[in-house]
This record gives sequence, structure tokens and C-alpha cells, in this order.
Amino acid sequence: MTTSGAYVYLIREGARIKVGSSKSVISRLKLFQTGNAEQCHVVAAIWLLNAQQVEKQLKDDLAEYRHRGEWFNVSTKQAVAKLLQLRNMFLYDGQPQLDLPTPENPLEKDCRTRFFEWIKREFPHANPRACTEQELWTKFSHRFLKEHHECRGVELRGDFFYDLPGDRRPAKET
Repeated sequence: MTTSGAYVYLIREGARIKVGSSKSVISRLKLFQTGNAEQCHVVAAIWLLNAQQVEKQLKDDLAEYRHRGEWFNVSTKQAVAKLLQLRNMFLYDGQPQLDLPTPENPLEKDCRTRFFEWIKREFPHANPRACTEQELWTKFSHRFLKEHHECRGVELRGDFFYDLPGDRRPAKET
């Protein structure tokens, strides 16, 4: 059985996401990874009969985040949400239809640790457990990202409270 569709994919490299379409996402990933010092990750790939139309619309919708060419400085969450929204807007069918799992941004864990350490350093008398991670990120991400460019594109939106080492008080419930 032959199909005329292709995958619309999102590949993350550092803080940037590439939007493209291909019959083979794995081949495309290998192509980008070759000679690239940054680790590349497929964060989403959806098989569509009208892949080129969806790809073009996705690039148009993300234009304000364009870095260069098909690369965008946009969070994984935003890019995947926009791709899924477009998938639902455009009629499509056919085999194979595959939604790959969307893993967490590989930088998220490291940036979460850096952000928590930055909060403790910048505000030594503040209690980071007084606000959720999401509240702290909303208030301070702009300042934090001035020092930590490598975390651009990461969104820390947890509804939990940071756990302070050595703090014996019970964690606040959300």
C-alpha cells in the first residue's frame, strides 16, 4: 500500500525547534544530528496526507518566533499545541497515522534546578515555598533568562512548591 502523505515533525535542538515535513523523520533527525554538537530530539511527528499545507500554516503561525529559516525560538509546549490544533483544523486521514509521544524538553530538569538555585541566591531571605513554581516563573523568568540564555524556550509551569533541603516543615498542599 502506498501513501501520498508525510510526517509534519518538530525537532528540538537546544532552545530552538525545527518545523518540517518528511516521509522519514528518523532519516531527517540523523541528518540534523550529523556534525551537530547539540543533541537533537524529535518532540512530535504526525502523519498527514496534507503535510505540506499543515507545515506551511504551522510556520506562518509561529512566524513571530522565527530564528532563521525553519528554526523557531518557541517552547516545545507551544509548538506541539499549535501542531495539534492545526491537525484538528485540517481534514486528514490515511495510514500510517502516528502521534509520537512528546517527551519533556530535555533542558527542563537542568533549567528547573538552575532556576531554583537562582531564586535562593537572588532572594536569600525569601521562602521559595511561599509560591508555586509557576508563580515564581511568571514573576522572575524574564530576569532569570537574562543570565541563563541556555534556558530560553523552557517553560517551568509546575503547580508544586520547591522542596528546600534541610527544611523539616511539611510541604504546602496545592
